[in-house]
Order: sequence, then C-alpha cells, then structure tokens
Amino acid sequence: MRERWTLRGPLGGDRRFSRLVIVGAVVTGLFLAWLAGNFGGKSLTKTVDDVGEGLVAALAGVACLRRAARHSGRLARGWRLLGWSALSWSVGGAVWTYYEVVRGIEVPFPSLADVGYLAALPLALVAMVSFFASPAGWTSRLRLVADASIVGASLLYLSWLVVLGPVYHAGEGGVLAQVITLAYPVGDVVILAVVILVAARGRANADLPLGWIAAGLMALAVSDSAFAYLTQQGTYATGLLDAGWFAGFVLIALAAAKPPAGDGRRDARAREFTLLPYIPIVIVLVVKLGRSLTGAAPRDFLTLDWAAAFIFVVARQVLTLRENRSLALGLEATVEARTLELRQSEERSRALVQNVSDVISIVRADGVIRYISPSVEAISGCTPAELTGQSLYNFLHPEDTRTMATFFETKTGGSRRMEVRLRNRQGDWRDIEVVGTDMSDHPALAGFVLANRDVTDRKRLEEQLAHQAFHDPLTGLANRALLSDRIDHALARIGRTGRDLAVVFIDLDDFKCVNDTLGHFNGDALLAEVGRRLLGCVRPGDTVARLGGDEFAVLMEDADEDVAVNVAERLRQALGSAVDLEGRPVLVSASVGIARSGPETHSAAEVLRNADVAMYQAKADGKARHEVFRAEMHEALVRRVELLGELRLAVERSEFTLHYQPLVELTTGRIAGFEALARWQHPTRGTVPPNDFIPLAEETGLIVPLGRWVLETAVTRLQTLDALGPHEPPLTMSVNVSGRQFASPDLVPVVADILARTGIDPARLTLELTESILFEDGDATVTRLVELKALGVRLAIDDFGTGFSSLSYLQRFPIDSLKIDKSFIDAMDTARGSELVRTVIELGSVLGITTVAEGIEHLDQADILRVGGCDLGQGFVFSRPVPDTQVEALLRDGVEPIPAVLPFTTG
Repeated sequence: MRERWTLRGPLGGDRRFSRLVIVGAVVTGLFLAWLAGNFGGKSLTKTVDDVGEGLVAALAGVACLRRAARHSGRLARGWRLLGWSALSWSVGGAVWTYYEVVRGIEVPFPSLADVGYLAALPLALVAMVSFFASPAGWTSRLRLVADASIVGASLLYLSWLVVLGPVYHAGEGGVLAQVITLAYPVGDVVILAVVILVAARGRANADLPLGWIAAGLMALAVSDSAFAYLTQQGTYATGLLDAGWFAGFVLIALAAAKPPAGDGRRDARAREFTLLPYIPIVIVLVVKLGRSLTGAAPRDFLTLDWAAAFIFVVARQVLTLRENRSLALGLEATVEARTLELRQSEERSRALVQNVSDVISIVRADGVIRYISPSVEAISGCTPAELTGQSLYNFLHPEDTRTMATFFETKTGGSRRMEVRLRNRQGDWRDIEVVGTDMSDHPALAGFVLANRDVTDRKRLEEQLAHQAFHDPLTGLANRALLSDRIDHALARIGRTGRDLAVVFIDLDDFKCVNDTLGHFNGDALLAEVGRRLLGCVRPGDTVARLGGDEFAVLMEDADEDVAVNVAERLRQALGSAVDLEGRPVLVSASVGIARSGPETHSAAEVLRNADVAMYQAKADGKARHEVFRAEMHEALVRRVELLGELRLAVERSEFTLHYQPLVELTTGRIAGFEALARWQHPTRGTVPPNDFIPLAEETGLIVPLGRWVLETAVTRLQTLDALGPHEPPLTMSVNVSGRQFASPDLVPVVADILARTGIDPARLTLELTESILFEDGDATVTRLVELKALGVRLAIDDFGTGFSSLSYLQRFPIDSLKIDKSFIDAMDTARGSELVRTVIELGSVLGITTVAEGIEHLDQADILRVGGCDLGQGFVFSRPVPDTQVEALLRDGVEPIPAVLPFTTG
C-alpha cells in the first residue's frame, strides 16, 4: 500500500524528511566527534563505535523493508534486498561487538562476523540490479554488459593500485584469509560499478532516491577498502575510518525515508548519460599517464586490466554503432510510415471534404468565401467556382446578417453553432445549420472554417410533428394539450391584466347513434363539419379545440358570463341546421357547459373540469341546452363519484336486498305475482333510492353482476313461496332487465342455469324490458328475444308509451305483456288520458298481449282500469313494495280490502 506524502519541504521531501536529515546529520556529526575525540577512553569509544554501527545498520535495514511494503514489482524487490543487506551487515556487526565489547578480545580473522559482512555485498549488488529494468533488444543488453565491464575494469584498475595490489602482495594469512580480505574491496568495486550503470542507463524513477543510495554505498565501499588496506598494513585502529560505515547506513536509512519526488512514474525529463561509463576509463588513463611520467614500473595485472578495458571500449563502440544504425533504420522506417500515413490521411481528408454531404467552407472575416466544397451544388445549385470569391452576405437572409457578422466579430475560441437561411439558385430559402471555428491564426487556412448542413427538411418535419402534437388530425383544431397550455398561459396573464376567461365545453348529443347507423366514416365527416361551424362562431383570438371523441371546447379570453352564454347559444344554433351525410340530412344537437376563471381556479385542468361538470348537468337536464358552472355542481359530482366507489364495494359485499310489490288481478283482487325491486342498504347512508344507484350501475357495467344476483334471488324466493302451499294459478315473478344486462352475452345462459337449478316453470318468470332496448340493434335484439322465448320465459315491455312505441315492433318481437306507464294512469282523470289508456288495453287485447297498469294510487283509477279490461295492476293502492320478511304475511292476509268498488279476494 503506497504511503501518502504531504507537507513538502526544502530538501526534496516533506518537513518530516527535512527533520530526519537534520537529525541524521547531527547524529553522524556527534559520532565523528566521539571517534575523533576518543571521549571516555579507548574502550568506551570502541563500544560506541561497534554498537553505533550495528544499530544504524539495523535501522537502515528496517527502513528499507518498510519502504518495500509501499511498492510492488522490481522496486519492492530492490528495497527488500537492500534491507536484508543492511540487516546482514548488522548481524556481522553484532558478532564483531560480541568479540570486542562483551568478551574484550581482538576479533579473529576470519570470523563469523565476516559471514554477515560478506553476505551484505551480493544482496546489495542484486538490489541495485533490481532497481532498473533491463533494456530491450540483444544489442542494448550487450552494450550494458560492455558498460559494466568498462566500469568494472576501470574501478578494478584504480582499486588495484590503492587497495587490492597492496593487499594481494602482502599475502599475509592463509588462502581463506587472503580471499576474504580481497572479497571486500572487490565486492565494493562491483557494487560501485552497478551504481554507476544505474545512474547512466536507468531513467530515474521518482520513487527511487538513487543519489542517496549511491552516496551510502560509496561511503561503505570507502570504509571497506580502507579497512582491508589498513588491516594488511597492520595500522588499523578504531577511528574516523569507521565513520564511513556509520554515515553510509545513515544515508541508506534516509533514502528509505525520503518521500517520492513525483507520482511514481518514470521521469520523462531524465536523460540517459551514455558518456558516464567513460569517466572511470578517462580517470584510469590519466593515472596511467601519470605513472608513465613518474617512471613507475608497469605491472602485469594492470596491463592486462588496461587491455581488457580497451577491448571493452572498442566492443562498446561497435555495439553503439550497431545500435545507432538500427535506430537510424528504425527512424527511417518510422518516418517513411508516418509520411505514407500522412499522405493517406490527406487523401482521406480530401475525399471526405469532396464527397461529404455537409458543405465545408473557409470564409474570411469580411464574409468573402475563400474555399467551398463541391457538395454545395446539391444545396444551392451553384458550383464552387461560382461561389468562391463572392461574399457570403449576398446569399444570406437579411434577418440573419447580424447573426453572422456577430460570429465573425466575436473571438471566443472553440466551435460555435448557429442557424441561418441561405438563398439557392432558384430563389428559395434553405435552413442551414452552421458549426464555425475561428482558424484565422492558422497559416494554411487564415479564416473561419464553416461546416454547413442543410436542415430544411428536418425543420419542416419538426414543424409538422409539433403541429401534430398540438392539433387534432381530423379537424385541424387544437387538441387538449394545446388548449390546456393556452388556458394556463391565460390564467397567468389574469394576474397582470385582471381580465377573466371562459371555457365553453361542447358535447354532441347521441353521437353514438350516427356511428352505429351511418358508420364511422360519416361520423368523422360530421365531426369535421362541427369543427368548421364552431370556428365560424368565435372571435379571432379565441381557441377552438377538439378534446377527443365528440367533445369540443372553446377558450375565450377577456370574456364575462354574458359573452360566454351568447357564444354558447351561437354555437348551439350553428349546430342546429342539418348536416348532409351521403345524401341524408342529419340533425345535430349539443349539450354545452360554461366555466369561468375564478379565485379558486389555478390550472387548466380545473377550468376544463368545471366546464365538463356543467356540460354533464346540461345533458342530465334534458340535453340540447347550456349550463353555467356552479360550485354545487362540483359538490354533486363529488358525491356521485363517492357513491360510485361505494357502489363497487356494495356489489362485492352483497349490501343489496330485494323488495317485492304484488301484481293484482283487477277483476278478482287476487295476488297473481310479484315484481322484484332491488334496494341498497348502505351501512352509513341507510336505504339508497334506486334512482340514485341504478343509473350509476348501468353506466359502469355493475348492473350486470347486480342484475344476475337479483334474478337468481327472485327466482329462488319464488321457489320458497311454492313450499307454503299451492296457488292457483301459480304465482309469477317479474324481474327488470337493463339495456347493459340485455346486451351481455351471458344473459341467456344465466337465465337457463337459474331455471335449471330451481326447477321453476319458465312461464312463471317475466323479464321486463324497456322500449329503448328494442331499438338499439334490431337483428341482435330479435335474436336475443327469440333465445329467451325458447327458454319458455315471458317478456314484458316496461313503461310502455314513454319511448319509441310502434305497432311494428309489437308484431315483430315475441312480447307477452305491456306495462302501462304511471304517467298515463295519472292522466286518466281527463277524457284524453282515459281514452289513451283504453286504446292501449284494446291494443293488447287485439294482439293477445296481457296489459299491466303501473302506479295505481286511487280507487277510481282501479275501477276504470277494471271496467276497461286491464288484466293486472300494481301500485300503492294495493301495497307498497315490501321486504322479503313480509311477503308471506302479504300472501296470507291479502291486500287491503277496498269496499264498495271491488270485491277483492285473497286467492
């Protein structure tokens, strides 16, 4: 893990290292002073000398090993070996100290101390070799060997004159002692040679303080050589000579503590000192000349060494020439390859500029075109020759000249983008995207480089897509997104101007009938015509939008309620005239809702919601009218939404019950059957009226599962009534079927399944249908009625006379009974009303259809119906709808007797 170094100091490291250097210098100085002054006597000085050298060597070893932990690869290996070398030397020093200090005797030679000292030499040598990578190529490796040989031979020459020769010729001691004695200076010579090579050949790494290491090793080498020489001369004694070992290990310890001078990468500024190996040979030459001048006798070994050094120099020169030749050839090949690559690059660039679809041009600051690529002809219709030398401003749109001039005048550097319009040969304006770069300082260009791209088609497509994103494709009117955006902007302006806005929401009445009868093609034609008529009724600044389906809206700014109502009436009147669809005149009406801005409206969504609520109210009040939004409308809508959510839960939780209203034979007063009526027992609201939840169930489709439950429950109840005793004729059960339920494909299978499970005679079940159901889809309706009749059930028309009454459908459809609506029964006190009811009864008699009067509330109404021949009646005069628990009592006790008019019996 690499250690962080901070707080840079004056000595190439941080402050901590600066302090260490000072401490090392002070300690070394004190050590030298002690040795020189011989403080405390010879014995104490020797103890300080031996212990001090051993401790500082151990300290240097530990410091190197710690430094190795911060590196990896060859640096870690080199520091580790250097640390082991120092520790090995400290072990030798410890043995030496043991002899001299502990035992107080002269150290024998050779001794175990020499093992530690000598082992330190090869470890230091391998460490230095590990610090730099071997050069690539066999020629460079051979040159490295030659350099090592030159340096080694030179140092050996010098060392032989100073140390090795005298030691060798002294020849004292045995062979082992002489070999060991020579091993020290020889090893130091080899190490110094490697240090010189590292300095000469290795590109220094910022993490390697080579100077400190080299200084330390040289100090050790000097002491080793001097010790070997003085020992052979018999003049060695503890003194300043020993300070070389102490100082050497202090320098190595400081080298290990020195922080890196950079980021650990090779220093690109470092040079390879190729002449450094010649320095030792020059020194040797000077010494040799000096010896010749002084008349010193030649020595065989020195002559051989000098000859070897000369041979190594020659070999190095040959290798250098070969390496230089290889480099020259490689350089020539590189230059040739680069030249070829440059030529190919130029050809590619020329081909790209000539053939790329974008137009590349060089324009002077005054707008004159100096160069333009051939692709300009596809855009402008002009050739490069026709345009070169002309001013760009001649083709530029007048509104864009300022933009281009500003570009030429502004010196910001880098590339800039702009859009301008240029005129082509035909006089059409083309949209051009320009990316320009100021290259005025480039000698070959001396202008502005413009990359021009024709984006006319892209901008037209963008405009088209933007129009499609905010307009209705069928009518061309604004869509909901654009209308909402304009309402939001208008609301924001209200805060500044104080002028209100109004939104008129238009929904076509019964538009579905047009699609179902005339097809969607004619439906789309009708919507397009409605859009045109709406545009003709509004002010120039108003926005007409189609929101989807048959819903439209108009935004009017600066409009009060009167203006909005007048516009709404104009819209309705404009839609009132017939629209011709394939030769068929079709009348269109619309329900209109009006909403104005107010303190409580803060967004388009709220304004549109309010207008939609008002429109819904207009449609609920009879259609073909307008309504202005009032706060209570929204409250009613909220209640309706809440009720709808509760209705869904009610179906899941079975919160419904059935009430039963009897059907009475008017001639006898006997209860002939019952009509099952659904009631909602809300847990908090109590009983919810059918008129509140049945329309909601019809709209949402919940009427289908609810109707299935009503049908099954009513038929099952009829089955239980049979168990009370026989009724002659048998009781019947009438169940209402809604339009949504009638259209469900499950109706016939559900009815068949219920009849099969209960075993009830199908003829005792009457399904009551409204007249509107019979006209929704003629063929499908006939098919469904025939399927139901095939099951054996009876079919009744409910509220007869209030819908699309027609004798044709009475003949076409298999109807068994007609239920005369209560509104006709209430009008029987008039001659016309009485005659109308009598006509319906006679119609039923002629067609063989049973007639049933609904809503009978007075005795005289019952009497008139009985005399007129009506078969059955139901109403409050007989009984209100009763809960399931009262049905059996009603059958047992009969309906309330009505004396003097009808002699009722309980049956």
